[in-house]
Amino acid sequence: ENFGWLSPAFDPTSDGTYSIYLAAFDQAGRQVTRSDITVVVGDGGATVPEPASLALVGIAACGLAVTGRRRRNRA
Repeated sequence: ENFGWLSPAFDPTSDGTYSIYLAAFDQAGRQVTRSDITVVVGDGGATVPEPASLALVGIAACGLAVTGRRRRNRA
């Protein structure tokens, strides 16, 4: 039994990014301090952008360039 102290999903041997939340309380039950910790194990499960997203960014950049060129030619 873990008494809520440690999530059973936490496996420090697996690559990934883990968030740990620590808090301290006074005798009245009020939170007096806290700390958020992020632990990266291995490469952190780095994501690779999908080709469709990259294509969309490229199309948007081309659209901005064309719009800028049209405005410059009108002036």
